[in-house]
Amino acid sequence: MGSITVSANGREAIITNTAHRGGRTSSDIMHELAHLLLGHEPSTMFFMAEEDIALRGHNKRTEEEANWMAGTLLLPRDALVHIKSARIVEPEACEKYYVSRDLFRYRMDITGVKRQYSRQRRPA
Repeated sequence: MGSITVSANGREAIITNTAHRGGRTSSDIMHELAHLLLGHEPSTMFFMAEEDIALRGHNKRTEEEANWMAGTLLLPRDALVHIKSARIVEPEACEKYYVSRDLFRYRMDITGVKRQYSRQRRPA
């Protein structure tokens, strides 16, 4: 499990999974913030005391929206263009922007920045 937002008395708190580190934690927190910014209804939680587990509902659409917004907020296209134009290498960019390599590579691909800069390097 990543992080979860808990609401009580009109206030929200994001609880993170301490097993996650680095860029994954950033993504988890931004994902939860995206839910709040997008005004998503909280998912339903079920507690099964006899099994000592908690389960929660899942809305695929809102999860996809939160994932998209989280990635966009953490690595906007302008930041990716800056990284490429400044020739910042992937490990350094991931450290600087505190994101995972998976998210970095995904955003480079989905925004078209990777393709844009690969075309610029090809000889005419």
